[in-house]
Amino acid sequence: MGTAKRILLALILTGLSSQAEGAVITVQSNLTTNSLMSGSTGGLFDVDSYLSGQTLLGATLNFLFQDDGDLTYSGSSFNGWYAYSGSDPNYYGYQNYNYYDASEAATLATGSQGSTGTSAPYSYSSYAGSSTSYYTWEYGCSWWGGCSYDTDYYTTFYYYNYSGYTGTFGVSFSLNAAGLATLASTGELPFTLSMNGDAYLRQHNLTLNLEPAPALGPVASPEPGSMLLLATGLVAAGVRRRRQRRT
Repeated sequence: MGTAKRILLALILTGLSSQAEGAVITVQSNLTTNSLMSGSTGGLFDVDSYLSGQTLLGATLNFLFQDDGDLTYSGSSFNGWYAYSGSDPNYYGYQNYNYYDASEAATLATGSQGSTGTSAPYSYSSYAGSSTSYYTWEYGCSWWGGCSYDTDYYTTFYYYNYSGYTGTFGVSFSLNAAGLATLASTGELPFTLSMNGDAYLRQHNLTLNLEPAPALGPVASPEPGSMLLLATGLVAAGVRRRRQRRT
């Protein structure tokens, strides 16, 4: 490779490297992942090492929780007897066992900002796959005939009914200008997590949007267009010198 081409390549690479891009970094707080959270808990994001030489453009908190499924038995009920169609009906009824899961909620706050997330409502029934049956004898007589015994059969089906709130839910918000300024100056973001009920902490992240801080002082980096122009001139000069040598 000729000298002019080497200079051109070096200038282009220098120009590309001078156009530094921003970075997105995600860090966790000092809380323990998968821990069962209840009541009020204080936490901290320590991001000082990530902010060195960087300009903080934005920051977003993202927390994710999962309901622990703490169902409470709330009693049973019997729906009564229903008759099958027919002249000599059988009867069936439903015995229900009811369970309820209270709503879980998480409130995340830092500085003057905060947000709340709640678990989602749900409801479903599960057949137990079992039943009990019995029958009764009834003695009856008619005016046109004799007397006879009649048999009625009764069957009970067992169901388990679950309702309330469950599943995963999240809390997320971005820092405002005041919050960003405080985080940039201290390198720390304290927060308070308040729980209504209890839930497992699955995620506790802070995502930072950063870009390299500008250099101090009147140091100017050449624009790519200027460097390309200079490199083109050097290549042209090298070609002209080579022709002169041949002549």
